[in-house]
Amino acid sequence: MFRSLKQRVSNRRYRRCRQNVVSGGSPSTCYRIVGGGRRNMNDEQRALLKELVTDYADVFARSSADLGYTTVAQHKIDTDNARPVKQPARRVPVQQREVERELLQQMLDAGVVEPSSSPWASPIVLVKKKNGSTRFCVDYRRLNTLTVKDSYPIPRIADSLDAMAGSVGLAH
Repeated sequence: MFRSLKQRVSNRRYRRCRQNVVSGGSPSTCYRIVGGGRRNMNDEQRALLKELVTDYADVFARSSADLGYTTVAQHKIDTDNARPVKQPARRVPVQQREVERELLQQMLDAGVVEPSSSPWASPIVLVKKKNGSTRFCVDYRRLNTLTVKDSYPIPRIADSLDAMAGSVGLAH
């Protein structure tokens, strides 16, 4: 599958991807993340995977500020015409206010969040991670209670992979 995919990539796009192996992160890190050390891969498959990860390093986020967004898809949360829930902001300890400001500014700069005047509002929660850094979270529990639950099952990953068996590329 990997070899067929690589053969289908045009030379121009292949060169562009190779040029985008950026300074901020290491393709070897991406390679390890996507399974470069898997025991069930032979040496040829590992080498091919490493080459693909290096060639397409520009599709891997190197930090939380590198996530990006899309305007291709729109998402709607079905609340079945419930009245908007507007919760007040929670009090932030003085020692965390600057961290909150910095995290919010990083997300604004990255385009992950944007200013809103929506009638819906949920409070921010800062959570300390194991490594000592802080994770910016939003408490959507009240919104979740109003959300209409989907009544269809999510496809199993194994079934989806079986359905793609023998494929050499993706088309839309």
